[in-house]
Amino acid sequence: MANTSLRARAVVTPHGVLGPSTVEVRDGRIAMVRPAHGRVPDLTLVPGFVDLQVNGVGSIHVASADTDEAWSMIGRSQLGAGTTTWFPTVTTREVEEYPAILERITAAAARSARPESQPAEFPLLADIPGAHLEGPFLGERPGAHPTELIRPIEQGFISDLPDIVKLMTLAPEVDGAVEATRALVDRGVRVAIGHTGANEEQLEAVRQAGASLVTHLFNAMTGVSHRDPGVAAWALVNDAISTSVIADLHHVSLRVLQIALRCKPPQTVIAVTDAVAHLSQGLEDGGSGRPAHLPDGTIAGSTITMDGCYRNLRLAGASAVEATLATSTNPAALMGLADRGAIVAGLRADLVALDPRETVIGVWRCGEPTFPSG
Repeated sequence: MANTSLRARAVVTPHGVLGPSTVEVRDGRIAMVRPAHGRVPDLTLVPGFVDLQVNGVGSIHVASADTDEAWSMIGRSQLGAGTTTWFPTVTTREVEEYPAILERITAAAARSARPESQPAEFPLLADIPGAHLEGPFLGERPGAHPTELIRPIEQGFISDLPDIVKLMTLAPEVDGAVEATRALVDRGVRVAIGHTGANEEQLEAVRQAGASLVTHLFNAMTGVSHRDPGVAAWALVNDAISTSVIADLHHVSLRVLQIALRCKPPQTVIAVTDAVAHLSQGLEDGGSGRPAHLPDGTIAGSTITMDGCYRNLRLAGASAVEATLATSTNPAALMGLADRGAIVAGLRADLVALDPRETVIGVWRCGEPTFPSG
């Protein structure tokens, strides 16, 4: 495990931005943060980003990745953008496909385990604590999900889920949503509300059953109407639930991102990429941060990375602390990852160095340098 000292002009902690500081790393964890004297690099240190929604990268789909090389490519791509923890996301598909997909994600998660336990033949990868199932129990707003594969809730499907599943997005208006939410929460799975046109009674019932997140706020849900408030309006004024937002400035505009930041308490905003394999067959290439589309024009996901989300949050007026909460601290806390997500003594030394333009120029996972070449 790495022992090192990292010096920077600024260090972003949950309690504020520290001036010139040294972050001492011992045995892969943050030992202390102390003032630095003399000249320090013109860098800002933030905690490693945590992305709850990654469907794919480049030409590689999470759902079809079936080689070590494919998973290594995705894992290294995450690290290059400062993401040290990510949740492979499986969108709606045939029910019989899920077991094999989740088995492959389980194997990839094992290979991405803590650096000291990784086999020498595998490169250091971004950590996979679990999988996110976005579907198949979706509602009135399917978005890019194939409607013919969306299905009623099946309790047997839920009871048979492997342990790798840690987050599931479902729609409150689907019959059995409350019971499904309770069953998932009882087994330690976080439940998110998404792809939905649910009314407030349905939304509140699922929240009270344990749902803790709204998936990609404003997208694939009813919006904000002055006479008939929709899902987005309910989420914006409900401090008891967190909201993820695709901060690419295409899924939501800069102004709408600002609305979310001003309405929601900072501890409840979570940035996600919703990244897709935008170079794959059937998608129109977005590229350069623009969203990918289905041939009919439906937005099918983003091409942004988490460092881009961080910069867009800052552009929208978020402070460095607020942007760090949204990209690191809040998603880690939501998923129960108490060992990461902040630059605090005792936590994992998952760290990202940003230059004055807030571009990633260094990444450490458990104190081990991983970028650009590892």
